[in-house]
Amino acid sequence: MIKKTLIALVILWLAVMALFARIACSADLKVKWAPNSEPDLAGYRIHWSNQPTPPFANHSSVGNVTTAVLKGVTNPTYIAITAINSSGLESGYSAIVSSMIAPPSGVRTVIIGGLEIQ
Repeated sequence: MIKKTLIALVILWLAVMALFARIACSADLKVKWAPNSEPDLAGYRIHWSNQPTPPFANHSSVGNVTTAVLKGVTNPTYIAITAINSSGLESGYSAIVSSMIAPPSGVRTVIIGGLEIQ
């Protein structure tokens, strides 16, 4: 009986940890960059991944704007921007920058059956 209770508590603890890890490490990220000054600029493409070097796992064309929001990114996130001209040619990557999403404020310690979860 004690063994079954302990196993159930461990499974519950793992489920809670997985839930908190997803909540704490996934967020929307606003990206802003300096505009390209070339006269034939058509737009930009954002490239991002959890790996620090190209090729990046994700990309999105965002048009001729200098801000965008990446939805549901996880830690760590590495980001680079490319410019696209009116002929459809894409520039090389900008400097690659990284972002770490902070855990939500006000996180409390919860104790369940003697297991401490922070």
